Amino acid sequence: MCLLAGIMPSVVVQKSGKVKDTSWDAAKKQLMSNIKDYMMRLKDIKKHVDDNTINHNNFKEVRQYVEKDYFNVETIKAKNQAAAGLCSFVLNIVTYYDIVITVEPKRKALANANTQLAEANTKLDRVMKHVTTLEEKLAKLTKELDKANRSKQNAMDAVERGERKLNLAQRLINALSSENERWRENVLLLRHDAKQLPGDVLLASAFISYIGPFTKPLRTRLMDQVFKPFLIKEFQAACSDSDDAIPMSLDANSLKVLTAEAEVAQWNAGLCQLKMEVLFAIHPDGH
Repeated sequence: MCLLAGIMPSVVVQKSGKVKDTSWDAAKKQLMSNIKDYMMRLKDIKKHVDDNTINHNNFKEVRQYVEKDYFNVETIKAKNQAAAGLCSFVLNIVTYYDIVITVEPKRKALANANTQLAEANTKLDRVMKHVTTLEEKLAKLTKELDKANRSKQNAMDAVERGERKLNLAQRLINALSSENERWRENVLLLRHDAKQLPGDVLLASAFISYIGPFTKPLRTRLMDQVFKPFLIKEFQAACSDSDDAIPMSLDANSLKVLTAEAEVAQWNAGLCQLKMEVLFAIHPDGH
């Protein structure tokens, strides 16, 4: 019924072209009432496919049945021989339709290609005649071309040397440009650090003058809980009536003011060496 929609007049369809009622009772009434006409209409499906006069939605509708697991000749044949024949016809006509809609565009493309080939061959004949004329001029121009090629090569060599110099110059400019950005950031950082330097130096001076001899836990507690809060409070009070920022880093670290990372690394390396020497002196045998 799906395949014969629009082909067999007795099949009732909706405005969209879809079969209105696909039940078995409707199929017996709309198809089986005239078996001879039914068989003739089935045979006409191929003709409609070849002529492209069939509604393509018919094949979209029938696929929901073709794709079912039981819709194959072997399964249907176990139930009914005639139904197996119809099943085989449906499967084959769907396959044929898929081939036609795939092959037909290729046939048209082939015809267009053959037409274009004939036109191209005609043009080729004219071009070949023209080529013969040009070949006579080619011999004359070859000598001039060789001379021009030598001049061209000399010019290209000069351009290549210039491009190499230009590339090196651009690389240098780019390198200096990126370095300039880094310098600019460093200047801004140094200006910012310079404003906070008085408080940081004052805190570092207090560290050296008063708490250097103490143990690290006590030094840390004095710095974080006594000295630093006191200085921040005093600076805030002094700067309350002005727009100046507190001249002190909120995360001030006296070691960063007094030393550099490289110097600390040297200290650690020297300390490790000293420990090794002490251990060796205590245990010369390495145990």
